Amino acid sequence: MEKFKEYKREFTDEEMILHAWDKETIQDLIGRFVLYWGNGDTVRALNELWVKEPVHTADASFATNIGFFVGIEEVRRHLVDEYEAIERKTLDAFRAACPEKYADAGLGMGMTRTHSCTTPLLFISVDDRYARYLGYDLGMTGHGSPDGTAKCYFEIGLLLVELVREADGWKIWHVVQEHDFSIESGTNYNDVDTVLKGYDPASRFYGDPTVKKEVYDNQFGWEYLFYDMPRPFKTYDEDEGYGPNGKVGRKFYERLEML
Repeated sequence: MEKFKEYKREFTDEEMILHAWDKETIQDLIGRFVLYWGNGDTVRALNELWVKEPVHTADASFATNIGFFVGIEEVRRHLVDEYEAIERKTLDAFRAACPEKYADAGLGMGMTRTHSCTTPLLFISVDDRYARYLGYDLGMTGHGSPDGTAKCYFEIGLLLVELVREADGWKIWHVVQEHDFSIESGTNYNDVDTVLKGYDPASRFYGDPTVKKEVYDNQFGWEYLFYDMPRPFKTYDEDEGYGPNGKVGRKFYERLEML
């Protein structure tokens, strides 16, 4: 059976400097994306950091465990519109409970979230036009109620990002957010069995994807993660990429042909 396609390249000193700068630029871009995302500033993230050229916006994608949002407007629907709907519902509950106190409150009242991207693994293609990135999202979400209580979760998962170099620099093209599990604040880790029982507290953020398919199984996902990890590559290959037509997330027994 065919082995993974891996490519190595020898760099001149000048090329090495430019390559190192590209890596710093990409890591800075991903850092800004998760910061904007965590702060609820997803409009800014899409406007500044995501692809702009039509050839790329047409199949730009954001995937959660249950499917892909395909096309930049569908990505916007998930990252902006679907979350704003949750924020509006929460704000309405606060205003209904205490109209005078929360009359001037804005979207985000009672909600909080944080994203990060740690321990990055990054490869830039041999032709310097594409990049693939893997990081671990150590984050949290909080959802408050007018009675003063809140449900807060420590949430962790993987973040796979595929980038493309456009005329004005590197841009995010495809993202796959693979949520592993959530644990409620104040809960003993040894007592956590919600995933095994089939309840996933983060499922409220999976949304209603354009293409519904199992992208990541948070009980057994690590079994086949190895096949999706970035590795040296020559140029973009849709089959190996992180878009909706790639093999990302396929289970081990579905991917033996990649060995």
